[in-house]
Amino acid sequence: MKNLTLWIALAALAALGPAACGAAGGGGGDDDAPDGGAPQDSVGYPADALGAWTIVTLGDSLTEGVGDSEWTEDGLPVGYPGRLEQRLWARGVGAEVLNLGRSGWTSVELVQGNPWDDPDTSQLDLAQPLLDAAVQAGRDTVACLWIGSNDLFSLYGICHAPDNGPCEEEDLEQFEANIDAALDRLTATGATVYVALLDDQSLRPVLADPAYADSFPEIEAADLALMAAQVVRYNDTIETLAAQYGAHTVSFYDTTLFSDPATLDEDGNHPNGTGYDIIAGIWDDTLGL
Repeated sequence: MKNLTLWIALAALAALGPAACGAAGGGGGDDDAPDGGAPQDSVGYPADALGAWTIVTLGDSLTEGVGDSEWTEDGLPVGYPGRLEQRLWARGVGAEVLNLGRSGWTSVELVQGNPWDDPDTSQLDLAQPLLDAAVQAGRDTVACLWIGSNDLFSLYGICHAPDNGPCEEEDLEQFEANIDAALDRLTATGATVYVALLDDQSLRPVLADPAYADSFPEIEAADLALMAAQVVRYNDTIETLAAQYGAHTVSFYDTTLFSDPATLDEDGNHPNGTGYDIIAGIWDDTLGL
């Protein structure tokens, strides 16, 4: 699923400079409203009424919004970024949320881009000018990063006991380097940065329930305990680097929303609309705007 928001946002920035951050919509769409009125953001607010906050979200399908039952006018899932924006406006906090999340991306692709995707540009390369422009325009600017699920899925597609030690160590080194690069670039913009601690996805039905055995056939039952241990190491890495860079963390490790059928899509992996409502609330509570 392609998120056109990032191209619209960058086009606006290129044309208008830093002030354009106030008109780059959070959910995509044309610069002109369909009725010829003022440009709109993802939840229908006139761009010239946008408040002082710019929030840029980066990550994988959990940020893009895969599994959501609510869609924007442009055919994109609302996800937690759109719901976060709605929550903020509902209580009078003017904010635009620009969602750069890409389904299937790992922390490697976050940093380097994906030559097989369209657009293939690194999310960091896309986020940096948006954050720079917002900061330079005097806006309160936040970056929200949530990445790592696909790193783990990929790892245990090829890494199995009893030879798991070396591949887990190499993977952790790569993950640490990627998160370090991401936090270095995001904090350098002057934005306030939040980074998510990951859930234990070995508990997700897509892996734990035999009914989903065909979803990840290369991941074996014995790999789940290894994955559960590796995500703890991932989260320790995130917390250490966040402290180093003065970033904040938001934890999804103890949440039950990825194992509760009431908050999951039928794929047993992604949240549904109810789940994304909860996720938006967790981000909202942590940001404290």
